[in-house]
Amino acid sequence: MTLSLWTDGYNGSHASIHFYPNITAIGCGVGRKGMLRDNTCFTYHPNSDTMFAGIQNGRVVQTGEQPWAVFITHKKKTYLLCGTNCTATDIRVYPGLTNQKTANHTYYTGGQYFITPEYESNQWQPFDLGLIRLNTAIPLDGTSGVTGINAICLPEEWAANQNEEYVQLVGFGKDNGTRSGTLRSGYAKMMTAHRDQIQNTALSMQRIPFPSGSGICLGDSGSPVVQYVNGVAVVIGITVSATMDTNNSCQKLTEEAGMTAIRVSHHIQWIINTIYNNTN
Repeated sequence: MTLSLWTDGYNGSHASIHFYPNITAIGCGVGRKGMLRDNTCFTYHPNSDTMFAGIQNGRVVQTGEQPWAVFITHKKKTYLLCGTNCTATDIRVYPGLTNQKTANHTYYTGGQYFITPEYESNQWQPFDLGLIRLNTAIPLDGTSGVTGINAICLPEEWAANQNEEYVQLVGFGKDNGTRSGTLRSGYAKMMTAHRDQIQNTALSMQRIPFPSGSGICLGDSGSPVVQYVNGVAVVIGITVSATMDTNNSCQKLTEEAGMTAIRVSHHIQWIINTIYNNTN
């Protein structure tokens, strides 16, 4: 089912999956141990807030449940040495991890990376999106293979939510103030989008419920913000920041403290052009 750009919220999720030739992987968005979720799972109901928790205290992800989540490491000089012109080297992408123990895990090296021109020119966080070109393609086997590694689907361009909705978060960040190294999944409330496309580049979220719900922590930036369409996962956002506590470790425990993500649907044309222009 394809949903329109703006919906009345009745179907629960504005997310719509679009197939982009030579970019979208066949069978994307399905995990080997994933839980079947449909659009109605993401309708916002205030009396359902107590059902959810953020990544910090979220549920531990099982192998194959989030096969599109990867752990990325790199080397980079400090800001004092190179300022905004710092470049990342020795990029390593670890698919299929559920913790940060990388010693005996297969990784793929990144030869090039690309950043949106808007971020390079103004450093605005809602444009802090990058693509990594790997030296070797990652084999995807989806639901039938041994590894359970798969791609996630992309949304329809300019798709945005008219109402508040739930979103799923997945990340490796700190847990209870210490780095646990465990991939966890939780939920947040996505705030109503702006109708202006320029203001709509950012996706705003809040912890649920307040104050007992938890938010994102240091290390969760770059993690996917996900909704499901008829049981198929679509990445609608990429986490970039939150209002942090005094220790700069986890999201501040105040009602107004929020999380910010990049709205992927805003960047679809850049993603397409970058992949097409840099594919042999």
